[in-house]
Amino acid sequence: MYFSFPSYVKTLIFLVIIVTLPQVVITSQSKTRNVIITPLRWSNNSNSIAVTLSRSVEIHSTQNRQLLYALKGHMADVTSVSWSPNDATIATASLDQTVKLWNATDGRLLRTLTGHNDDVSFVGWTPDGKYPVSAAIESSPNLFIWDIQTGETMARYSIGTVRDGAFSPDGHKFAFVIGGNLVIYNSENFDRIAGYREAMCCSNAMWSMQWSPDGTLIVTGSGNGLVTVWNTADATVKTQFMINEYASHDALKVDAALAWVRDVRFNDDGTTVSAIAGDGTLKEWDVKTGAVVQQMKLSPLATASWSPFGGRLAVLDASFLPALDGTPSQKVSADKGFQIIVPNPTLGRLNTWAAICVKHGDGSNPAVQALLSKAVTQSTLTAFDSQIKALPVGSIPAACQADLLAMSAALQTP
Repeated sequence: MYFSFPSYVKTLIFLVIIVTLPQVVITSQSKTRNVIITPLRWSNNSNSIAVTLSRSVEIHSTQNRQLLYALKGHMADVTSVSWSPNDATIATASLDQTVKLWNATDGRLLRTLTGHNDDVSFVGWTPDGKYPVSAAIESSPNLFIWDIQTGETMARYSIGTVRDGAFSPDGHKFAFVIGGNLVIYNSENFDRIAGYREAMCCSNAMWSMQWSPDGTLIVTGSGNGLVTVWNTADATVKTQFMINEYASHDALKVDAALAWVRDVRFNDDGTTVSAIAGDGTLKEWDVKTGAVVQQMKLSPLATASWSPFGGRLAVLDASFLPALDGTPSQKVSADKGFQIIVPNPTLGRLNTWAAICVKHGDGSNPAVQALLSKAVTQSTLTAFDSQIKALPVGSIPAACQADLLAMSAALQTP
């Protein structure tokens, strides 16, 4: 579903997107572009990544970016993709009012979940990984928890349209964003805990979010270039940043193709937040002081997503965006224009990630802890790389190990 409006009704456009579909209207002078960009989704072990192209979803290897298989079967655009916590199943939501479950090993369709009576905007999984959770733009109820064995709903709740949502690290809360709204619920009974709603349209049209590791904060990214850190106890703003010169508190004056924050994330201890914008600006800020910790500039992009531990960034370039006249992108595969990079590789960051991997490891092997606690230098990079590859399976998370290897390789590349 695409909308096309002249410039004199831009205000109506933004009023519509706050309460309806996950669409972003991108303005450039007197022309408009209408886009549905479904974020890239890494598997939890970071071995694979889901790239949505209209009605299909391609699953690519993150080692060599090769296409493994494609998920085809939806009758309208896919709006949300989610890997189960054990990476065994992929759930996809669509404007065709269905949720589909796929075998993540070979892409085989396992089940189609029906029951929503309007476009499905979000799909995720319960914290225990047993049940898919989906939300549609229908009035009430609109959030369903599914029994994957029977295909029936186990529970239905009325919480409002969800663009991006996630359970808290402890699993006790569920938060979501849509347009100018951030809402936090108790995940056991979906009673409302706290929420924020814009008093007026378009000052912070949020599309992406992430919880801090300790669950006390949430960071959101908006279509108008704002990165906002929220207190989760009462949904109040703790601090806010503008990602680049295109960002504005008035979304009606923004070229969202350049300002739109594609992804946000906290670092491992929650002290900094990072964001990536459509013009390729990547920034990291200190949450407490507001100081810019690091920044870099990539080429303009369609969408981007950090790996589970944040050491790598997957990017689809701007060729995947529609033309200014609204003509859809002619891309039918992500074999070109899709890349995985290591932002700002340094020895300091490599040693930081080694400490992160130790923190999240099983702690049962002192030799592993000793290896990852020893500072890596340029002269020891090659040996370090070999030692990381030889680590016992499960001693550190596979996704963290992959980030270490990618960072080490980037530091050894001329």
